[in-house]
Amino acid sequence: MRARLLNQPDDDQLSTVLKDLLQNPEVSRFEALVAFAMSSGVQQLQQEMETLLSASGNIRIVVGVSRRVTSVEGLGLLLRLVEKGAAVFVFHNDNPDGPTFHPKLYLFQEPQRAILIVGSNNMTGKGLVGNYEMSLMLDLDLRNL
Repeated sequence: MRARLLNQPDDDQLSTVLKDLLQNPEVSRFEALVAFAMSSGVQQLQQEMETLLSASGNIRIVVGVSRRVTSVEGLGLLLRLVEKGAAVFVFHNDNPDGPTFHPKLYLFQEPQRAILIVGSNNMTGKGLVGNYEMSLMLDLDLRNL
């Protein structure tokens, strides 16, 4: 296992890292769990996600809507991915005083390897490009599990 700290904006923007991984022909699966998604963030990855789907890849995204940060436009772009074969789930907590769905996780799977990114970056324009964000990227050898 290799670990790398992604310090945005001083290192690569997370958008660049995610796009590079989505374009890797070995990647067959992409999963994301994010508290918030906006069109500005989904658009950053839209083309690469559509390309993965057209190559028979799998995409599963879970996005939260409880705090009304996720935009209708962002959800609309994610629904366009559903039409192309992605699985998109919306997490909503009806209790306004209850806990907020707040993960930020991105997972890529290849036949022998997985890359897991966990940090503070939502699927928003500022979360993927620009904000001060921190993530840990783990490169996992699946043959050693």
